[in-house]
Amino acid sequence: TANPVTFAELFFNQFKLAGGTAIFSVLVGILASYSFSRFEYKGRKAIMMGVVTVLMLPSIATIAPLFVMLNGIQVEWGELSFNLRNSLLGVGVAVAAGQLPFSIWNLKGYLDTVPRELEEAARIDGATPNQMFTKIILPLSMPAIAVTAFLVFNTAWTEFVMSWQFLTNPKDFTLAMSLWNMTGNWSGDTPWSAFAAMALMVAAPVAIVYLLLQKWIVGGLTIGSVK
Repeated sequence: TANPVTFAELFFNQFKLAGGTAIFSVLVGILASYSFSRFEYKGRKAIMMGVVTVLMLPSIATIAPLFVMLNGIQVEWGELSFNLRNSLLGVGVAVAAGQLPFSIWNLKGYLDTVPRELEEAARIDGATPNQMFTKIILPLSMPAIAVTAFLVFNTAWTEFVMSWQFLTNPKDFTLAMSLWNMTGNWSGDTPWSAFAAMALMVAAPVAIVYLLLQKWIVGGLTIGSVK
């Protein structure tokens, strides 16, 4: 093409998709899971059952309704106007919608193991609800947050189906889509050397993230049995 998409652009698109999905899922997930774990209110059990129901749905079953929903949303930002379906933001919304129920349920399971007595002691000492959440719950939840963030990041980093269905502009393509495009056809013209090199570069960031968070991830995976 006249303006080929560079590897840096593909990498940045993939990083925006994975990083944004992980940050959104963890931020909303920790707030929702804290609400489910600590408060009693009308409709709580029904909402939790809804979260579990969404978890049981295969992602492939949501493509058609998401396509119709996003196709009807037009985003206006100053002079910029685009259809949410044919944008990286739309793919991010779709992927985050699928990962948020997992984040909520995973984090809630951990928060249920944190003793309520810690918050009661802090309340007696005069701590506000916000202080209890930020200074007690969040620090204690870092292993679970690290595990959740890594798993969501890994899922979004390797995401292909949603991107392939929703994106048509090459400038929004991701690394997974570019790998698929490199496979060629039955004529055997696939550049396997370049394909293998790019596949290694796609896998490297996930390995690096795991190594950086390894201590918290291992702790988060085993903390339930320890408690």
